[in-house]
Formats: sequence, C-alpha cells, structure tokens
Amino acid sequence: MPADRRALKTTLLSRHLATSDTRRKTVAWAVWQCADAIYSHEYDKEVSFLVLAGCALIELSSGDRVDVLPGDFVTIRPGISCRWHISEPMENRYCYHDSFEIAERRALLSSPQDQSHDQ
Repeated sequence: MPADRRALKTTLLSRHLATSDTRRKTVAWAVWQCADAIYSHEYDKEVSFLVLAGCALIELSSGDRVDVLPGDFVTIRPGISCRWHISEPMENRYCYHDSFEIAERRALLSSPQDQSHDQ
C-alpha cells in the first residue's frame, strides 16, 4: 500500500488522506463553508474535519503552518488558536469530539428501516 503523502502528526494537529470508511462515517456531520481570505478561530474543544473543497494554509498559535486540501482528514486539539489563510473557498464536514448528537444521527442513518411483511 502506498505511503500517505499527506500524513502529518504533531501534538497539536494530525492530518491524513481520508479513507472511504472515514468519508462514510462523516456523511452526517455538520458542514462549514468559508470564502473569507482570513478566518481566525480558537479551538476550545477537539475537532475533526474532512475537507470537501477548497485550499487553505492553517497557521497555528505555535507558529506551525499546515496546508489542507480536498480529501484531507484533520484533527485539531483543544486550546489552539488558528488563523486560516484561505486561497480557495472552503467546505468541510466537521465534528467536535464531545458532540453526541452526531453519533446519534449516525446511528439513525445506519439502523435498518422498519419493514412490514404481509402475512
């Protein structure tokens, strides 16, 4: 199996190419879109997101910079401030890790539908 050229892991953030299983699991996640050239956010909770469209360079409060492209699956640890430098409008599916609503929605989507049988 070829190496994941997008793989990156630090104490603050991880990034890798999303697998088909990851794409399936994120289908019910909330969608975030942003076309602003600069977007700043302070992450008080751990968040994961799948980049659906767009390109950005994320500058972390540590000074590290990480680029994100379509197909990337990224997790940002809590307590990090980031400044997004967006070169193409972004669209991400995201989930905060303390969000049980997402897990409940996913369970509903994967449960078999009720079927009635003629007798």
